[in-house]
Amino acid sequence: MNDQRLRLDLADLAEEATPVDLRDRVLRTSRRLGIRRAVASSAAAVALLGAATGTAFAIQPGVTPDPTPGNPPPVAASPSPADRWVNVGRVFYLPTVSDQASIPLSAWRPGGELSTLVDLPGSVLGTNAAVSPDGTRVAWVQDTELMLADVDGPGRRVVTARVEGGSCWGPSWSPDSQALTVAVSHKPGVPLALLHGLVDIRTGTFTSLKIEADSCHPVWSADGRFLAYTDGKGQVVVTNRKSMATRVVPRLGGGNHYYSYDVASLSPDGSRVALLRIDYKQEGGDTGRNLSVNMILDTRTGASVALPLGGRKLLQAYFLPDDRLVARVSGTDGTRLLLIDSDGRRVTEAVEPAALRNHQILAVTSS
Repeated sequence: MNDQRLRLDLADLAEEATPVDLRDRVLRTSRRLGIRRAVASSAAAVALLGAATGTAFAIQPGVTPDPTPGNPPPVAASPSPADRWVNVGRVFYLPTVSDQASIPLSAWRPGGELSTLVDLPGSVLGTNAAVSPDGTRVAWVQDTELMLADVDGPGRRVVTARVEGGSCWGPSWSPDSQALTVAVSHKPGVPLALLHGLVDIRTGTFTSLKIEADSCHPVWSADGRFLAYTDGKGQVVVTNRKSMATRVVPRLGGGNHYYSYDVASLSPDGSRVALLRIDYKQEGGDTGRNLSVNMILDTRTGASVALPLGGRKLLQAYFLPDDRLVARVSGTDGTRLLLIDSDGRRVTEAVEPAALRNHQILAVTSS
């Protein structure tokens, strides 16, 4: 073949190729090269990150197809399956119903084994037991005593004996795992004559907070800047603990169609809250804590936040300190945990052990 004939053939080929064809070929080649380079460099990148002080995250952009009807939404790009639950610690559970005098606290991490931990009084169930953010201790109220124990069993003790056992104000852990929200009575015999505040678990010292008397079920943001709680009108209040600015989540409670008396988790920046939303025809507002979640709301607008659940029912949800979300959903094969990144993409999911089907999550810790 001479040079002149070669040039003519190439010209004919170029006329047949459309701009879209050329673009697609370039993109496919670019993606293949990018994958090869990522594989070749991943070991070196991991070594560099491991040598650095602290923890670094690298989020690589990925091309994911649109979900087709009936299929789960696309999974966000991840360096390797082993990294998908990175910085997610143990998930702690208690049964939702039990007639036993004592019930064991359980813990599980996706990819790991289910473990049985300290026994708690059967009367607490999931209503007032709380696991610390660092995953080392569990607290509960028994009569007027605020109790504390190591999750693995030892170290059981009374922090203080002057809390109001019938109050819905906690116990809830501060983000540093050093204090618990509780209520104490300053006028014995008067139900609403309560002081809402924090007890230091090291000293037992009580510090009051300027909180309305009918406030319930407080939850903190990961850095301690924001505190969210419900009130007697079915509203959710978010307070900035530094500026003391307070806002009520719009379109919720106070005469609106929807109410909430139970919040489970608050995002690190206080902009989203995981809660149980009910309409005005449903019963609600008792002092018992319910950690069920059917909605994530924007605390500034009251709008619901879409989640990539693949058509499955949301059961519970907890924000992590890095703004990821662990969502619990029901499926045909049991209950599952979904890990959702800060951009709202599903990273991965795992089937929970069958033994946890009738349990409720108390806490999701970060490692």
